[in-house]
Amino acid sequence: MVSWRTLWKFRAGAVGLLIVVAVSLAATLAGSVSPHNPYDQEVVNRLRPPMWAEKGSATHILGTDPVGRDVLSRLIYGG
Repeated sequence: MVSWRTLWKFRAGAVGLLIVVAVSLAATLAGSVSPHNPYDQEVVNRLRPPMWAEKGSATHILGTDPVGRDVLSRLIYGG
């Protein structure tokens, strides 16, 4: 059995644990954390690029899929 001290001693283990905790927390609180409803389809906003790409916007941080659903919200709910 690995102790907490040993886990925190190795950076990779600590970072991995933090990532798992963050994803679990986001998935648990998905209704409060996600910016949009993952099932709402906005045909006008379909295939929008991510925020950092050209013509991207902060409204849909990771962009939208072919039927206009927000990718970030779908990832959070999928977690």
